[in-house]
Amino acid sequence: MKEGHYHSHVRIVKRSDGRSAVAAAAYRAGERLRNDSEEGYSDFSRRSGVLHTEIMAPDGAPKWVHDREHLWNTAEEAEKHPRAQLAREVELALPHQLSQEQRLELIHSYVNEHFVAKGMVADVAIHQGHTDKRNVHAHVMLTMRELTQDGFGNKVRKWNEKANVMRWREAWTRDQNNALKHAGHDVFVDHRSYKERKDDRLPQIHEGPKVRSMHDRGFHPRSVVRARYSWNGKPVVKMNYPKIDQGRSRVQKNIEVRWRNRALKSSGKRMANAVSTHLHHKHFNEAWNNARQAGQHLKNLGADYRRTKAQRKTAQVSVSERYEQLAWSIRLRTQWGVTSGVMDIFLTYQLQRLESVKREAIEIQERLETKQRQLRRTAVQYRNLKSQLGGQARKRHREQVQRKHVQAMQHVTPYDIWRSDLSDRQKREMNAAWERNLVRSR
Repeated sequence: MKEGHYHSHVRIVKRSDGRSAVAAAAYRAGERLRNDSEEGYSDFSRRSGVLHTEIMAPDGAPKWVHDREHLWNTAEEAEKHPRAQLAREVELALPHQLSQEQRLELIHSYVNEHFVAKGMVADVAIHQGHTDKRNVHAHVMLTMRELTQDGFGNKVRKWNEKANVMRWREAWTRDQNNALKHAGHDVFVDHRSYKERKDDRLPQIHEGPKVRSMHDRGFHPRSVVRARYSWNGKPVVKMNYPKIDQGRSRVQKNIEVRWRNRALKSSGKRMANAVSTHLHHKHFNEAWNNARQAGQHLKNLGADYRRTKAQRKTAQVSVSERYEQLAWSIRLRTQWGVTSGVMDIFLTYQLQRLESVKREAIEIQERLETKQRQLRRTAVQYRNLKSQLGGQARKRHREQVQRKHVQAMQHVTPYDIWRSDLSDRQKREMNAAWERNLVRSR
């Protein structure tokens, strides 16, 4: 028998993630729904690929639950906490071997038995992939509170038990296999991992047709799975992106992959190695310059911050002096009885000067706080840039990159560069790098 594709994933729609149950339901159903919590509309009416939508509710449920807009606005209104769980979603892959009627019968029986019969309201939407028409899957959004005639009551905590997920996954395997067998297909699915089945195959990540096509043509994909072995010889699969990308960002890594694949088309591994080391060397120099510029910017900000701090101290002293002068003038008028028009004008002048100095001190304080935030942000950026250079061994790392780059460029010639499949701009850049290394080696 042939093994089919199995997929069953349970997730929570949470307010803490900035999500909305109304928006999620509108997207899955491809509709325009009023979103009361956001005081607007969630409009996905132009979405394509929606094959079927319906709301399944327990027996005796009020009529309003079959109104998608009313249902999910009421569910959100029942949740008061800012980090509340709004809905549960179960994503299920449907067998492409079955017809649409058989898929509907399968999803109806599964949802009724495991969700609706327990008291949940299920909003079901069946989608089809845009490029691969075999990618037919169902999104089942479930309510998380007990249903009443007027709205939702208390949360049912037992629905959140982790054991339910395993029961739902096992039941989905059983129901799919029964439906496939009843339809006469020699296909089965299994929710268990390779380890549980005692299968020697290694688990893989989803690659897609483009990446598999690159493998078939002998090129390297942008992200690969590295299989490593532990001390006892057992295979261990780990995704270590920093090691795969060699410290470069994803965009820079993708640029290098495209350069290297274009070089592989015509000039072989020597040219591809030269391209790879050239881009790594170029990236490392850019990171080095960026870190140096960030360090200089941090130094300038620090000096500016210290100057502003000194200005704040001077302003605070000026405010204190103005307060003392004003207090002395008030005592002169009240205690010694010095009253005259000149004294009134003098007091008014001092009050105005005091307000002016206080405003200046407040502005300096605000400017100081802004510079302090800039200083902290720049310090974080500077530390991040330095960490990309290899930490304490960054100079040794830079010399190692430079040495590898020179060695790789010595194995190619300008003829190899110009007959490669690189673009004209890339060829000029590679030729300039080759000439620089030639001058440096002399």
